[in-house]
Amino acid sequence: MEKEEIGHASQLPSIECPLRKQGINLHDLKPFKDEQKYIEFLDRKDRELWQNPDAVVNELSGF
Repeated sequence: MEKEEIGHASQLPSIECPLRKQGINLHDLKPFKDEQKYIEFLDRKDRELWQNPDAVVNELSGF
């Protein structure tokens, strides 16, 4: 059996990283230099706009 290669679907838009949009260098987060700043970033109210936690929980609750 041949191994199927999975490639990037070029017709799909790329995912914009919210950390990068905030000017946070992803390499600085490993290990986290400022844990409190990262926690505050994760706890922002506007994260619900791009994470949709209620919709995710609703979808997963059907399984």
